[in-house]
Amino acid sequence: MNGYDLHRQWFDFAFANQGLVTPTHTAMYAWFVELNNRMGWVDQFNCPASQTMAAIGVKHHSTYKKTFDDLVEFGFVKVIEEAKNQWTACVIALSKNDEARSEALDKAIARHMSEQPQGTYQGTPQGTCDINKPLNLETLKPLNLKTEARKEENFDVVEDSKKKEKNVAPKKEKPGVEEFVEYGLGVVPGLSQGNTEGWMFTLRSKFNAWSENGWKDGFNKPIRNWKTKIQSTIPYLKPASNAVINQTREQRIATGDPMDNLAQQILNNAGKVYS
Repeated sequence: MNGYDLHRQWFDFAFANQGLVTPTHTAMYAWFVELNNRMGWVDQFNCPASQTMAAIGVKHHSTYKKTFDDLVEFGFVKVIEEAKNQWTACVIALSKNDEARSEALDKAIARHMSEQPQGTYQGTPQGTCDINKPLNLETLKPLNLKTEARKEENFDVVEDSKKKEKNVAPKKEKPGVEEFVEYGLGVVPGLSQGNTEGWMFTLRSKFNAWSENGWKDGFNKPIRNWKTKIQSTIPYLKPASNAVINQTREQRIATGDPMDNLAQQILNNAGKVYS
């Protein structure tokens, strides 16, 4: 006899004697089989009442005593030596119950399966009926191991690229000088027609300084958002004086620098706002 045989004979008996057997009987007998298995299938072994009650969740000793006596009466447990007091354990043995073998359970299962059409059987939590689902008769195509391996490899590459895209922030384009100056004029406090040209000169100078430094500020820190940087820098800037503007313009005209024409175009656009 082994654990499978002992459990099988118990459930044959339980199915044939449904009026006698309770879940507590099944739990206690299953614990005795498990305990004997852990002891190496000895002929006799101790079964402390407190240990058994804790294992199967029985709270009252009276319930334990009645269930234990029933198992002895059913012929599944044989008492070798009764406990002498509350500090000693009862010695028992698991016996083969020749009367437990019943074909009732096997016949019931076989009859249930034969009465159902071919399909899959799944129980539901709400009831005991089976759900008969038709089999999927679609032809299964043989697996191409090379193709499957390639699919898995491509899937991993795609997943890795998606993760990298999430981690890498989108690269922001740097502005041109015209866009830079026009945005800067829009955030200058107290801008008027009289000081517009001076602010344009200052903003254009700041653009050249940041651009030539690889879009880094005076502290050599990278400028990640040029619009935010302008807003935080404007309070520390002043419009250039007419003398500085005229001197710089003469130098550009002498060297043929096209930036002076661009500055004049921006100035004309800004003047339209105040006209």
